[in-house]
Amino acid sequence: MKKRWLLLICAVLIAALLIGVLAACDPGSKEQGGSQTPGGTQLPGNGGGGGTQTPGDNDQDDEQGGEVIEPAKLIFENTDAGYSVTGYEGTPTVVVIPETYEGLPVTSIGDYVFQFCTSLTSVAIPDSVTSIGWGAFAYCTSLSTVAIGNGVTSIGAYAFAYCSSLESLTVADGNTVYHSAGNCIIETATKTLVVGCKSSVIPTDGSVTSIGDGAFLYCDSLTSVAIPDSVTSIGWGAFSGCTSLTSVIIPDSVTSIGDMAFVGCTSLTSVTIPDSVTSIGSSAFSGCVSLETLTVDKNNPVYHSVGNCVIETATGALVQGCNNSVIPTDGSVKSIGNSAFSGCTSLTSVTIPNGVTSLGDYAFSGCDSLTSITIPDSVTSLGDYAFYSCDSLTSVTIPDSVTSIGGGAFSSCTSLTSVIIPDSVTSIGEHAFGYCDSLTSITIPDSVTSIGSEAFYHCESLTSVIIGNGVTSIGVAAFA
Repeated sequence: MKKRWLLLICAVLIAALLIGVLAACDPGSKEQGGSQTPGGTQLPGNGGGGGTQTPGDNDQDDEQGGEVIEPAKLIFENTDAGYSVTGYEGTPTVVVIPETYEGLPVTSIGDYVFQFCTSLTSVAIPDSVTSIGWGAFAYCTSLSTVAIGNGVTSIGAYAFAYCSSLESLTVADGNTVYHSAGNCIIETATKTLVVGCKSSVIPTDGSVTSIGDGAFLYCDSLTSVAIPDSVTSIGWGAFSGCTSLTSVIIPDSVTSIGDMAFVGCTSLTSVTIPDSVTSIGSSAFSGCVSLETLTVDKNNPVYHSVGNCVIETATGALVQGCNNSVIPTDGSVKSIGNSAFSGCTSLTSVTIPNGVTSLGDYAFSGCDSLTSITIPDSVTSLGDYAFYSCDSLTSVTIPDSVTSIGGGAFSSCTSLTSVIIPDSVTSIGEHAFGYCDSLTSITIPDSVTSIGSEAFYHCESLTSVIIGNGVTSIGVAAFA
């Protein structure tokens, strides 16, 4: 099973951020008598028990060019505060959430309710609604206009993530928690930009001091962004998956760049990190396959750049590289950090200088053009999935300084034909060589005491295995 780095990142994002069963906007999946919420909960049809009903005033059809467009038939659930929207029937293009239903206020939109509703173009949320659930409109790829009333006090994480057509985001003037400016939704008290869209202009009046987690997540139509000098932090996955983003200027006011902040920004070519930045999260620029220049302002007290690598000065950890990086050989690099070169698909060869002691998790994962790697004797550990899915890697020599091979370290290296495990290794992690389809033989030395589950799983060409006499533990399906 061949997996690419980008698929891995997508899987992580979807699993971690938008947990729920995939639900298409399909009339057949939400018919009466068997309506399903995206989370998979079975809801009764019209008139069913449990307080879940469809409204009676949404039965009209509208013909456009001979095609019948059925308005959303919203499904409600009675709560202590009133009613919550928990689902819909039909193929909605425009959704207007009512203020009341059966004499009670409509106060919330549930988690994932409209997720994957690709026909939806416009949503109006009334003043009665106080909360919008997690991922409520995620993956609504045709959604262009959202109007939010003055009663909303809670917008769930990733509520509008992956809405690539979103042009207009407005919040009613009377809202005391959020306001909108430049097609951005901003949490007023914290000055956090929580949702943006492809036409966003971040306000420069000081009303935004942080870009929130996932604020522009997979806004793949966003081509450029100007971050004002009032912003001090860029959150987790803030611009993740913005595949059309070609340039970004990070101002001197920013002190932290979160994990995965720009991961998968495949059109980004150049980034300069200012002297104010004191924290760069893991995978901040991973998968930026066009990134050629990565520099740090020379006055930065925490990081410096050499050969288009960003290095934490005090620890010597190389935290981020790019496609044409040359790792410095002056002894300044002591470790290759987690995901430092993940998704650098143009990287063909790497020489790790002597003095480096460890390769972090996912350090070179998804470098599918990498044909050779030189690991020096100073390295003692290979992190989990360090070379995951390096499809062009044909052979690797692990030095006799290495004591452990991390889980999935060479998993899905489909061209790997040979590997020498030295006598220094005591453990081979789970999935370490799983799906290495071209691996024909392996000799495990006496020093190894444990072989993890599925360590050599699905190595279809493996015909010769020699296991040393030191092995006391072999995991489930280690050689299946």
